[in-house]
Parts: sequence; structure tokens; C-alpha cells
Amino acid sequence: TSMRRPLHGPVAVMIEGGQAFHAHLLNINTTGIGIAAPFNVAPGTAATIRFGIPKCPGGAIAAWIQARTSVVHCVFSSHDDCFDLGLNFVKLPGADLEAISCFLK
Repeated sequence: TSMRRPLHGPVAVMIEGGQAFHAHLLNINTTGIGIAAPFNVAPGTAATIRFGIPKCPGGAIAAWIQARTSVVHCVFSSHDDCFDLGLNFVKLPGADLEAISCFLK
């Protein structure tokens, strides 16, 4: 697993068979993302996410990523008063993987 690079911005999250909510991107790599969510989401939960990614840190949005993910961990962050979630991508489309790889260069 490669190191995650910071990426900040909004992310839309749709829990499979459940609710939708907005969260904040924390970091990304080619296998998944970290987000700050307003509540606890159990590991193993499936979710579809949508967010914009620039070509380079601080740049304008170059692509919109929509991907299926699985929650791998959820930890309460008392410092930020939110839950830090780690999500792994499930079957990330080639164009999306390319956009993420471009950002990580």
C-alpha cells in the first residue's frame, strides 16, 4: 500500500441501502481515501463516494471520481469532533485510477 497524500475538499457519501451525507476529504492513494465524517460508520459498510480531484495539489478540479468503497476503519477524532474513516476502493474504473495516479505524481 502506498502512502496517502493529503487531499482536502468535500466528498458525497451514499451508504448502501441507507443514508447519504457530506464529509471532508483528508487523504488519498490508489487503493483508498480517508475522510472526516459526522458520525460513526461500521467497518465493512459499503458506500459510494463522489469527489473532485485536481491534477496537482492545490490545483483546479480535473476529474470527478465516483467509486464504490468499503469502510476499513472508523475512529473518533476528539480533536476535530468527527469520525476519521478509511475507505478502500472497490473496482475503481481505469480512468479514475489514472486521475488519482496523476494527482499522486
